[in-house]
Amino acid sequence: MSRFLRLAVGCVFAVGLCSGRAQADLVITMNVLGGGTEVSITGSGTLSGSGATGPGAVLTFNNFSNNPFLADFPRTSGTGPGFNFVFTNVGTRSLVNLQLIDQTGGDDIRLELDGTSGPPGTAYTVSGSQFFAGLGSSQLNPGSYFASLTAGDASFFDSVQLNIVSAVPEPSSLALVGMMGCVVFCADACNYRILQAT
Repeated sequence: MSRFLRLAVGCVFAVGLCSGRAQADLVITMNVLGGGTEVSITGSGTLSGSGATGPGAVLTFNNFSNNPFLADFPRTSGTGPGFNFVFTNVGTRSLVNLQLIDQTGGDDIRLELDGTSGPPGTAYTVSGSQFFAGLGSSQLNPGSYFASLTAGDASFFDSVQLNIVSAVPEPSSLALVGMMGCVVFCADACNYRILQAT
């Protein structure tokens, strides 16, 4: 395979791996598995705002672009190790319930904690995961999304990103892999013919 062709193939894969990646203060990842979805939340920073009141015990992230949810997922608790929301001023909070709301104009996520979060200026870290049975591909649209910063509680966290990952590759992903395989195969075959002719 020529050096140029190898470079082109590498660039295509690098672009594919890096596309959709963006920095966010709070990242919610939904990994669709058999029988349900593992939801993980990571992030750290300082709660923004100038008032005396923070986001409270129910974190509502509104108007995720491009409709990540295909249907509502009712208020429910998950199973597993759980989440740790550590707010320096008030201590550790756990996730009690998760709710997904599918609606026209932008979808919402509600995270209900077992206690209030801190006021603006409070440092926080979030980590952990839970498994939600019954939440699957019929409700989730794979992709990366950002919550609106002008509604709900996302503004306290500066940015909130949602990543939905399907365990089953999308047709477009399979097509890309197949196309790259054909390119590599044809290039090798062409090089072999050239070598045979010399």
